[in-house]
Amino acid sequence: MKHAVRHLLAVALAVVSLQAFAGPAADDGASMRPYCPKRMTCGHVQAVTAKERLAKSSGVGTVGGAVLGGILGKKMSGNSIGAIAGAAGGAAAGNYAERKIKSQTVDVVTVRLDGGGTRTFEFAQPSGYQAGQRVQFNGPLEASRMSHM
Repeated sequence: MKHAVRHLLAVALAVVSLQAFAGPAADDGASMRPYCPKRMTCGHVQAVTAKERLAKSSGVGTVGGAVLGGILGKKMSGNSIGAIAGAAGGAAAGNYAERKIKSQTVDVVTVRLDGGGTRTFEFAQPSGYQAGQRVQFNGPLEASRMSHM
């Protein structure tokens, strides 16, 4: 009996010694990958940036600016060339003013995907996402399919 116990202890000591000299077991990286449910695409939010998006012009600002610019150009120069130049400048200014007034601020969210690559999504402010946060996509890579994990 004592001989069997000694033999068992010797074998256990040999196994432990071999493991110490062999170093750590090979790792394919699977144990380091974050969890992602099946049939989903996952990633990490890299950045969230607020940006102003100018609205599309309806033409009202352009026409209004052209009329006012034409009138002011005619009054200042006294000739039709001044009216044309004023109308052109007024149209550009009116178009920009209309787009700026109707503009909105959006959150631009950049996501680094687990499978590689990055994607950018726009959300009405506030998006609720923060840099470093883990996210998943249920289906296609669209902003409406993105959710917190």
